[in-house]
Amino acid sequence: MENETTFDKTRCGIQAIVLKNHMAIINNFIIEAKIKLNKEGLQTTNIDPANVCMLDLKIPRNEFLLWDVFEDKEFCINLANLMNVLKDTKKDDICTLEVERTMLKIIIGNFNYTIPLIENDQRDQKMPSLEFKSRITGYDVKTLKDIFNNANKVSEKIVFTKKEFYAEGDISKFNFEIQEACYSGDESIAGYSLEYLNKYFKSNKINDMPTFRYGTDYPLMIEQGMIRFILAPKISTD
Repeated sequence: MENETTFDKTRCGIQAIVLKNHMAIINNFIIEAKIKLNKEGLQTTNIDPANVCMLDLKIPRNEFLLWDVFEDKEFCINLANLMNVLKDTKKDDICTLEVERTMLKIIIGNFNYTIPLIENDQRDQKMPSLEFKSRITGYDVKTLKDIFNNANKVSEKIVFTKKEFYAEGDISKFNFEIQEACYSGDESIAGYSLEYLNKYFKSNKINDMPTFRYGTDYPLMIEQGMIRFILAPKISTD
């Protein structure tokens, strides 16, 4: 009985827009997310069904306005259900999550919602240990959206180099010159899926400026505030 009482009291509160903006990105790739609450905060690490990308979100405890988490908790939800509740929230709204045995209760102002917890037998995912040779930063989300959307007009793949982003189709080409100050590290070249990059940025409303880390024919990592996104390289077989 003691464990049941403690479990029923598990709750945390955060600005709704913080939760919404980060979960919106994950929702573009993942159907069901396993979420953990522990002494460090909220964490969810997931691989997309095609095993092409991985997303890791860590919201530290100090981001929460309410934190009644007395022991580690783990639960799984359908992200579409969560996003449906969060989609109309405003800047000043506070979202409180209460973890019950079979439901997640969500309180926003005077509105109360419940969404079912679901069983998830997948093993816990951990971010791999990667060593990146190159780094690109200095471009905001709007600029990156424009780059990847325009590249997608001529190809399904974009190539990262020291001097430019470029894409090549059968008869068309696209390139965007990278400012020297925005590139650091070794000279690397690698191609990545524009479908996945456009998915990442299409609903991206996070204020933090993204940083790209990669290497030649090596996975790409996007670091943006509390979220990390790993994308497998798209290697030509020609």
